[in-house]
Amino acid sequence: MTASVYGGLTARGTVVVFDRRGTGLSDKVSGERLPALDAKMDDIRAVMDAVGFDRAVLYGQEDGAAACLLFAATYPERTQAVITAGATASGLPSQDRPWAWTDEQWDDEIRSVDETWGTRAYAVGLTQKIFPSRLTDDAFINQYSRVLRHSMSRADAIAACRIWRDTDVRGVLPLVQAPTLVMYYSQDQDEPVDEGRYVADRIPGAVFAELPGVDRGYGDFSAIDPFLVRCANPNDSQRPIR
Repeated sequence: MTASVYGGLTARGTVVVFDRRGTGLSDKVSGERLPALDAKMDDIRAVMDAVGFDRAVLYGQEDGAAACLLFAATYPERTQAVITAGATASGLPSQDRPWAWTDEQWDDEIRSVDETWGTRAYAVGLTQKIFPSRLTDDAFINQYSRVLRHSMSRADAIAACRIWRDTDVRGVLPLVQAPTLVMYYSQDQDEPVDEGRYVADRIPGAVFAELPGVDRGYGDFSAIDPFLVRCANPNDSQRPIR
């Protein structure tokens, strides 16, 4: 699914993808000194500088969306637009976001990562939460397990959980000036669609796209294409997707 989204994006413009800290080919992170969200945001700026992008459409998935939103609020002159899939405003619940994971749920998840990361059992549990329609697809689960093992070490996976838990961009959302598309899948088993509505409602002029499906996806061009058209033609009278 990620490959299909990236393939679609490359058909529409120049795409630069980089591994976040602790993932893939990027430097490892320390469990004792977790990088702040400011550092992750600065990684976006560094990559843009390295490839010669003065402005860009930022595309962020899940916890990566928070860094894109912070970048957009900090560097509006370098942000053409923001597209997010499965964005979260904060890792922990608040009075107006009671659906978010509790400390106890995060502790359970971190314990599970510590004890079973890289195993088929962990991949099965994650598939049940975010790709439930593939739960009986052994080939998918085996491949997913390999992807997880090769993407992150156990220590980096634990650090990533703690970083996501501690992320909070609620105060940043009203400061985002760039056109923003917030995509969420209506039947996501792990992150309720209410979180997507919460994020979109707090970004001025944001477009919220509720997409059909039980599996967590990373975007749908039926939502992305009209949004990109509106970015190119800001006077377009097309109504927001709701």
